[in-house]
Amino acid sequence: MSTIEAAELRESLDPSGVRTVADLARQLVLLRLTTPRASVADDPLTLRELSDITGVPRSTLGNAESGRILPRAQVVYKFAAGCQERRSRLDRWVDARNRVARQRRREPDHPAITAIAERIAEPEDAGPVQVAVRFLRARGMPVTVADFDKALDAMPADRCAEHLTAMPPEAAAECLHAMAAPRATACLELLETTVAAAMLCDEDPAMAAEHLQLLPVSATRQVLPVMPIPAVAQRLQLMPRHAAETLVATMPADWTVALIADDAVPVFLAADLFFTVGHRRSLGLAGTLRTTRLAGLLAAMNPDGAAGILASLPEPRRWSVLAAMSEVRAARILPHLSDEHFALLLSGVSAGEAAGLLAETPPSWAAGVLARLSRDERSAILAAVPEQRRNSIEANINPALRELPPYGPLTPAWRLRSARAD
Repeated sequence: MSTIEAAELRESLDPSGVRTVADLARQLVLLRLTTPRASVADDPLTLRELSDITGVPRSTLGNAESGRILPRAQVVYKFAAGCQERRSRLDRWVDARNRVARQRRREPDHPAITAIAERIAEPEDAGPVQVAVRFLRARGMPVTVADFDKALDAMPADRCAEHLTAMPPEAAAECLHAMAAPRATACLELLETTVAAAMLCDEDPAMAAEHLQLLPVSATRQVLPVMPIPAVAQRLQLMPRHAAETLVATMPADWTVALIADDAVPVFLAADLFFTVGHRRSLGLAGTLRTTRLAGLLAAMNPDGAAGILASLPEPRRWSVLAAMSEVRAARILPHLSDEHFALLLSGVSAGEAAGLLAETPPSWAAGVLARLSRDERSAILAAVPEQRRNSIEANINPALRELPPYGPLTPAWRLRSARAD
């Protein structure tokens, strides 16, 4: 996500529209991911960093983003403040939280009513934490909600993994969430692959992203292919960019290719992962992707890398990919093509289309490209260029022609005709 896109998304956040715990969770996740950073190259704000800023435990912040638990008003206030929300808007986030609380149940007449209701609630009304506590008590462990996380961290990893496998999935995911990250990772490593994959899908995505980063390579190579690609994509997005690339680089290339090709993976993430499969395979992948998918990936890439992929495509495919991009995105990529490749592109379209492609390029560079075409082709394209710009390009034509090899522009034109014949 670019800085401009993040700023636009942040401005669109509206806590006044929050009605459910899930609504509040989605808004908080977007608020964190769009927090302004010191540099455009910095990754989005992580839960670990937000915990350091606010003093709120990371697990509590993760619970607020999970959509399963309604956070306390103070947690929401500190969350928004830590994400650099404007002071004038902080109360709106607390109001959103309190509105959800009122809609979930009527406010009790006396605080004691709440405590009584919680004690006599039926088991099926209990949350995941209560379910996990009751499960562990049934197995002879003197656990309370207050010391739930400490009891799990003190338990041997193999015993903990055994309990996680046997208890309901949501309760097991809550246990992973409550444990210290290294302890949770040790338990995941001991679980059967499909069970571990299911838990990583059930638990809070931000925590699952952290656990995936801590798992050994041998474990991730087994777990990730079992998880649905949309779930994998969501968790990769919540990792620092370099961590996501490192993780994917350890995976089999065929799996990575399928991940990049899937529309569930956002183009900006797929573009980051494109070259993790190696240069030769990435070129092959470019030849098999749908035109619109490839156009989106190239538009999201570094222009130099995108130009390299574009130059490797057959000429008809190259044009169809360019046609699927916005003019602004294409204009960023085209100047990174070699003069020969750009000239070949210009020679394959009408003079008007060629003039449009040259519209955003520096005059000296445009002249260098045109110098590689025949005189007739060059004249036709220049005639379609607006007068002021045409004059700027023509002023650079003769110097560009002098820079060509001693035998003049006929040889490059011959090379272009040969390339088209091939």
